[in-house]
Amino acid sequence: MSLEGIAEILGNVAPSVAQIVKSYLEIKKNDPKGLDILLLSMMVDRLNQTTECLEKIKKGIDEMRNHLSEVSDGVKRANEGILILLKRTEKL
Repeated sequence: MSLEGIAEILGNVAPSVAQIVKSYLEIKKNDPKGLDILLLSMMVDRLNQTTECLEKIKKGIDEMRNHLSEVSDGVKRANEGILILLKRTEKL
C-alpha cells in the first residue's frame, strides 16, 4: 500500500469519527433522555468501518516495513560486493 493509499484511508476515517461525535451531540441535545437505538447502530457501523480502515493501514505499513527490510538487505549486499571489488582492485 502506498503512502497515498494510507492518506486516502485516513482521510476517510477522520470524517467518519467526526460524524459519529457530531451525531451523538445532536441527538443528546435534542433528546436528553438518551440516544436512539438507530443512532447507536449507525455509530457501531461507522466504528466498524473505521476499524476496517485502520486494519488496512496497518497491513499497508507492515508491507512497507517488509519492503524496506528487503531493500536494506539488498543495500548491505551491494556494499559488501563493492568492498570485495575494492579489495581486488587494490591487489592489482
